[in-house]
Amino acid sequence: MISKELIEEITRIDRFRAGMLSPKAPQPPTPPVPTTETLAAKPAAVATKSHPVGSKRHQIFDALRMAVAAKVNVFLVGPAGSGKTTVAKQVAHSLGLRFHFNGAIHSEYKLTGFRDAQGKVHRTAFREAFEHGGLYLFDEIDASQPSALLAFNAALANGMFDFPDRNVQAHPNFRCIAAANTWGKGATMDYVGRNALDAATMDRFALLEMRYDPSLERRMAHLAANSDMVLAEGWVELVQMTRSLCHEHDIRHIVSPSATQQGLSLMAGGLTAEGATIMVLRRGMEDASWGRIQPGIHPLIQKVEAARQQLIDLAEAWLELVQKTRALCHDHDFRHIVSPRATQQGLSLMVGGLTAEGATMMVLRRGMEDTSWGRIRPSIHPLVQKVEAARHLVVNSALKQ
Repeated sequence: MISKELIEEITRIDRFRAGMLSPKAPQPPTPPVPTTETLAAKPAAVATKSHPVGSKRHQIFDALRMAVAAKVNVFLVGPAGSGKTTVAKQVAHSLGLRFHFNGAIHSEYKLTGFRDAQGKVHRTAFREAFEHGGLYLFDEIDASQPSALLAFNAALANGMFDFPDRNVQAHPNFRCIAAANTWGKGATMDYVGRNALDAATMDRFALLEMRYDPSLERRMAHLAANSDMVLAEGWVELVQMTRSLCHEHDIRHIVSPSATQQGLSLMAGGLTAEGATIMVLRRGMEDASWGRIQPGIHPLIQKVEAARQQLIDLAEAWLELVQKTRALCHDHDFRHIVSPRATQQGLSLMVGGLTAEGATMMVLRRGMEDTSWGRIRPSIHPLVQKVEAARHLVVNSALKQ
């Protein structure tokens, strides 16, 4: 219910206000700064990590995985922000392959590598995958110079390639995905910087289209909002409605799933729903087009703002309770620490479903003896009730989803 960013911001403010009433929480040791040697020692490609429990995959994952497992080169076509790189990583992980990747190239040396004036051979992601095995993703291949792709085409066609230092046979576990925003036929109204690809290059690939996945986008919203269901559901509904209206009115305007994450992050930082809408959904759309979109999404903007305000009310009520408890402990000269950590812990517990009373006992009383608690309790009881009322509004909104 409360976003991670909002919790961290409130904790920061509370720590500032606490002053001398509470000792500073111990700081974790500063991690060592990486040296040039340690950075240089890192490989150009790393094995992919497993994904969080409960994460979902795009609906084309199975088809893409089967093609890659069958050693079929895949040309993956999808709009910006559809998750092409992410699904390629997931496929590599599921097949136990190392993941290698590069973006658009404008010279064949970015693909093949080169030998410098000192005779040192500079290797590339493509060579690592080609020579030692792994899944190689050539991202934004349609933004690359066609002439630079001739070497790539030759390597796929022949299963071997003459790199700067020697001829290399393709590894048995070499797999290839090329990702693009277009079908390789040149620029479109949305992607004006794309090039037409050679027919021989396109012939090396099986083509697979990747569209926005609504269920995956909803999951992304839940994660970005730290499981604040009401805010997440309201915002993703607003994003998808905006995208749908742009399509219905034939408005050339991209509303990718990136807008889902960006908008929730902006609101966690304090921006209103209206402000987030203008920044990540309108994004420079001309007045005439926006005038056709805005009436259809205005009720959803109001819905999102109401959810955002409920979360702020809960956070502010809990912050007031924490600070009041700390002040009373100070006034009564109790040896009891109420640090800003209690702000974060209490909100997290209520996010998990605990009542305000339960959160108070766990992170504010925390074992305080009955006599001392009896002197504190009457003064904070109205604030506990205030927090519970705010929490109840958030819970009721979530149940209506």
